[in-house]
Amino acid sequence: MWTNKHVVVAMLVAPVLAVLSWMAVDRFVGEQPHEAKAGAAYPLVARSNCRYASGRCDLHNNDFQLTLERLDGGAMPTLQLESRHALSAASLALGKSAATLSEPRGLTRTDGEGLSWSLPVAEPVAADGVLRLAVVAGQSTYYAEFSAAFLAPASDQ
Repeated sequence: MWTNKHVVVAMLVAPVLAVLSWMAVDRFVGEQPHEAKAGAAYPLVARSNCRYASGRCDLHNNDFQLTLERLDGGAMPTLQLESRHALSAASLALGKSAATLSEPRGLTRTDGEGLSWSLPVAEPVAADGVLRLAVVAGQSTYYAEFSAAFLAPASDQ
């Protein structure tokens, strides 16, 4: 079987053609990224660090990225929101479940450019709680609902 040159060439060319056809189908049929349209709403996806007690949660939608971090200084813990894009507004709701969310509270801008926002949290947030975040950037709204597990204090090991 290996002495037939046609079989050998076919075994070398077939995987290459398979990969090239897979890439071509994705290029022609797959969804292409596009700019955010003014007035539209876009969901944010929570990265894996939101699912454990890391103190930090990264949210993204293509190149739009936000980082929500727990700061433990002072009498009340504070949530710090950092963005790569200037935000014009940000609000956050906390709750033990999606059905028991509090009224959304506006975050306070901590810099002049709208890249850094903060919110002091008076009540403790359970690790199995839920957060709902909405931000406005460039006349588009970005939103997410995700677990509050990252807010839990890290266990001593």
